[in-house]
Amino acid sequence: GDAAVLVRYVAQFLQHLGLWALVGTELGLLVAEGRLLLAEVRDGALRARLSPHFLFNTLNTLEAQIEDDPRGALDTTQRLSALFEQVQNVTNRPTAPLREELALVEDVLALERRRLGDRLRVRIDVPEELLDREIPVLGLQVLVENAIRHAIAPRLEGGTVVVRAEAEGKGLCISVEDSGDGLSRGKRGTGRALDNLRARLRRPSDLQLEPCPLGFRARFRWA
Repeated sequence: GDAAVLVRYVAQFLQHLGLWALVGTELGLLVAEGRLLLAEVRDGALRARLSPHFLFNTLNTLEAQIEDDPRGALDTTQRLSALFEQVQNVTNRPTAPLREELALVEDVLALERRRLGDRLRVRIDVPEELLDREIPVLGLQVLVENAIRHAIAPRLEGGTVVVRAEAEGKGLCISVEDSGDGLSRGKRGTGRALDNLRARLRRPSDLQLEPCPLGFRARFRWA
């Protein structure tokens, strides 16, 4: 399955880490973190929180950077390491402040920009007064990953992702809009991540997938 393939891929990738000496001893420390990452992938902790497709794509980006842009590889590795740390910090929490979730998503977006370049255009529309509100852990990340995987990456022209947060009484509405049409272009998925998010909401209907003026929107409500 995906998990076994991912473990083998990471193991193969780690064999290339000796090349990272080109960018100094700091990468040596990150090699050790990479080996810890492999252990986490094996026990499923990270696999349950980050899409295997995202990990595959990021590792492919790193492999290319190691030879062509060692300094860029260092920056990408540091971002990936920071992302893993953030994920580990929230693993056992049901909710987290929107501020933390947005910071995690911004790291995801930064890593995806390494791969997609100008094909990925992003707009964040989140009022500052909502940043301390709690939302389901990694709920926003799920919507962003889905938008990139299904609406942006498959298209040569790429597209736009808009992240919004709006107050609804004492609750929040979190939405991710993309310039796709809601159809998966050659990227089949199980829908498990959305099902897991839906199960954590108060009602299944609190997660909605629908057309919008930009193209397509996924949003959830949290009170």
